[in-house]
Amino acid sequence: MSQYIIDHTNLLNNLLIVNVMLVALVVVVAIAYSFIVAYYLKKKREYAKKKDESYKEMSSLIQMPEYDFKVDENDKKLKSEMVKQKEEEINTLSDKTEKYERKSSNTKYYTKMIVEGCFLLWIFTFMLVIVVSDLVSPSTSYIREVSNSQSEGISVNAYYVTTYHQSDQSTISIYVKNNSNKILKSAKITEKDSNSSEYICYLNPGEEKIVSLEVYNNNYNKDFNFNIDEVTFEE
Repeated sequence: MSQYIIDHTNLLNNLLIVNVMLVALVVVVAIAYSFIVAYYLKKKREYAKKKDESYKEMSSLIQMPEYDFKVDENDKKLKSEMVKQKEEEINTLSDKTEKYERKSSNTKYYTKMIVEGCFLLWIFTFMLVIVVSDLVSPSTSYIREVSNSQSEGISVNAYYVTTYHQSDQSTISIYVKNNSNKILKSAKITEKDSNSSEYICYLNPGEEKIVSLEVYNNNYNKDFNFNIDEVTFEE
């Protein structure tokens, strides 16, 4: 039994570590994403601005009269060459703008895939945490009232049962109250079917305490009955 609980507790701890690491990974990815996308958008705006400036310069060149250029044979093509140079510059800037746009889109896509994958893994590990926790944690019943167990002013008022996985052992936690006007020195509380017993000591008048009994091979859902014997009060 103990090895079963130890093994599953270790598994639970590992699952919790994975769960926390997945959350940490999502946080790191989100921070990295914000910085990377901000950088790509900045570069994209820079190249887009340069592209607009080059467009304006090319438009100015196209609208410029021929007489603004030298008329010798070697310089007649100056205007067209300058326009062509600006066109190449604009194409280069367009390519760079599109490149950073693609990088930004790809970053968004892969970040989304990573976050969604981590979220699905987190849900899966969280469900495993719940299942494994249930396997290693004791199960406790609802509290049950007792109305027919009393002796010399000492009464059993209620109890609840705790069971353990991979074990036929159960613990009955019993609420015992001193309804007399004397101080209880000791009393023996016995579960009738299993004959398991335990002593409760020193209860002041009106005071209530819990005493626990260990029982074996008992039905978790059955009703337990108790005897109160050997009641001794302080003189």
